[in-house]
Amino acid sequence: MKLLLLLLVGALATETQFITEQLRMKLPQNEYNAQIVDMLELSLQQGGKIDSVISLLQKMLDDLNGEQTVSNQEHSQRITQYTNNIENLENNLASLQSEVQTNNQQLTELSSQISSLTQSSVSLKKQLNNVNSREETIRASRQQEIELKQKRQAAGDKILAAIQLIHDKLVQTVLNEQGSFLEVEDKKILTQQLKDELGERHPIALMVALTTEFDQETAKKVIQKLEDIIESIKDSEGKSAENETQANANYQAILRELTSIRDKLAQESQKTDSLLKTKQNDFVIAKRRSGQLVKDQDNTELLLQTNRVQKDQYDANYNSNTQKRESQVGTLKQAHQLLVENADKLRK
Repeated sequence: MKLLLLLLVGALATETQFITEQLRMKLPQNEYNAQIVDMLELSLQQGGKIDSVISLLQKMLDDLNGEQTVSNQEHSQRITQYTNNIENLENNLASLQSEVQTNNQQLTELSSQISSLTQSSVSLKKQLNNVNSREETIRASRQQEIELKQKRQAAGDKILAAIQLIHDKLVQTVLNEQGSFLEVEDKKILTQQLKDELGERHPIALMVALTTEFDQETAKKVIQKLEDIIESIKDSEGKSAENETQANANYQAILRELTSIRDKLAQESQKTDSLLKTKQNDFVIAKRRSGQLVKDQDNTELLLQTNRVQKDQYDANYNSNTQKRESQVGTLKQAHQLLVENADKLRK
């Protein structure tokens, strides 16, 4: 009986060795396959039941298939997530690039507008200064003109009063006297008065100075000449008054025109300065926005690159693990099939 048992054990060991050698020949040479074959050989040599070993292989197959199913599901979810993230980041990047382009165009337009408004502001202020200078010049010129006219008027009034006085004196003398009625001294005084008021070379002054006898007839001629001069002075003063009225009207009209021009220029200058300030503020905001957009664009590009790399790495790991798992499943299937085919022999 003991001999028979030894023979059976020896036969079983020989059959186990034969099966494991077949597995080694069929399976690719790698660490996992070597471990599986060694495990099966050890289990069978130590008296493990073939059905239990087959069940163990089946469980290992089920575990691997289950792991692959979970891995496939996780892979699908992760790839979908990566794909959505990448798509969203690409859309965000495209939107940022478009916004950067729009913002840069806005900066260019604002820069041009600021330059134009600055030139307009300088030009308007220059025009305002010119108008103010012109008004000051006109006012100063008008004041000089008024002062000159006042001096002329005062001088004219003085001459008129003196001539009128001489005239009245001669008239009174003519009415009261007959014949040669002016003494030599009186004639000298009269002559000097005429020269003082009318000038050294004035015809009347010369006529009186050269007249030897200043009789009534001569006095009447002088009186007539003086009356002509008085009338001429009064006419001149009348015309001067009319001219002054017209000059003042023209002066006021010019001032009104300058005031109107200044008001329009001031309003336009204020409007231009206000718009310039607005554009300058807009430029500062756009410039700040430009810097933020560049940062956002750089960050988005970095995130996009990171997601692409992570997706590729994850996909590569998944493919590697799947390939490895498929190889392990193939090994287990071959081992399982070989054991099932030789189960009866191993049970004896």
